[in-house]
Amino acid sequence: MTQPNPPGGNQGYQQFQGGGQFQGDSQFQQANQFQTADGSGLGAGQSQAAAQFAGNAPQPATTAPVGAFKYELGQPFAIPLSEDFIEVPRAMSRVWISLGLGAFFLIPVISSAAKLVGGKATTTDTVVLVICLILSLFLLFAAFVLANTKLTINATGFHISTGTARQHVPWPHSRTAFYASVSGREINPVKEATMPRTCNCLLVDSSGAHLLPGLVSSGAGTNAAESKLVAEINRIWAWGLAKGYTQVAPEYFPLSGVHALKEKQRQVQIARYQLQDF
Repeated sequence: MTQPNPPGGNQGYQQFQGGGQFQGDSQFQQANQFQTADGSGLGAGQSQAAAQFAGNAPQPATTAPVGAFKYELGQPFAIPLSEDFIEVPRAMSRVWISLGLGAFFLIPVISSAAKLVGGKATTTDTVVLVICLILSLFLLFAAFVLANTKLTINATGFHISTGTARQHVPWPHSRTAFYASVSGREINPVKEATMPRTCNCLLVDSSGAHLLPGLVSSGAGTNAAESKLVAEINRIWAWGLAKGYTQVAPEYFPLSGVHALKEKQRQVQIARYQLQDF
């Protein structure tokens, strides 16, 4: 195991405020501001590390509404410690997009098939039918997988079910194991700050990087998308620490394989949000 040496040094926690800039925000530096559903916070008798991360997470210090708790992304309060597990909502927008595109590619399939049955099909019609049929089936299958993909987080770790397979990833021992990976980068700083971006969560361990479905954020610009997901991961990490599901220990696994080129960006993220905890 190696320990990261993030560039940029200790910059203090910074929260994205919009407009492509990061501004220091000291209001989240006190752990007792991040409260549970009963308003008791994560203070005495609970993990000190959990309180630290709870304080650093960029969420307002509000309490959960009275009643049954249902986990949602971006809720402005800590996950209640009464909850023994959470289920991350499916990314239904991606399901509908896949369904819509799959249905769209069925249109030329039907048209070409009608010509083929009527004996009026050309070679081009046959090629179009085959290509569009393959694309449509692929997209419809992707919609099926996405609709059946579920992420459950409990005492034993992160459990991913796709309807066709299951994967279990244990809790890591460091917040640095989670990486908010932004899709696409722009050389032009204006586009980088304003173009719509999607951010996915990777959990890195000794076996590689695991995509955690449902933990997704989006925003206008890299910083906006990234800061939202970092805040959500902090929220889950604080809950896991406070529940005793994991303990902080010196542990760091660099990104490898297809994700290796993002390791430098990951270390920049660790420094920017002060995520190193050992």
